[in-house]
Amino acid sequence: LKRSDFEQQMFWLKTKISIADLTQKFYNICCNNCHRVTSAHKDHIFECNFYGEKQAIGMPRLRVEVKATYKTGSIIASLYGENAQKVLHCCAETLATHF
Repeated sequence: LKRSDFEQQMFWLKTKISIADLTQKFYNICCNNCHRVTSAHKDHIFECNFYGEKQAIGMPRLRVEVKATYKTGSIIASLYGENAQKVLHCCAETLATHF
């Protein structure tokens, strides 16, 4: 089998999810339009180099690295936005305000 045989395949596994590292940063400041990480500060207006928006706003966006464990092994994966919120049970704004 070649790598290209798997590139367009989608697989579903029922796994156990756990937070990979409790010391990780659980949010990034991102462009409010394209969700790309930025060095801008929270709620500051900046020009997004990727999206081209001159009035982009730095917004917190959840990010969590999880360990997905199945019978035969495990893998580290990153979850963003709503998927990360389901694991963390809080929103990015709360984390950005308190940490």
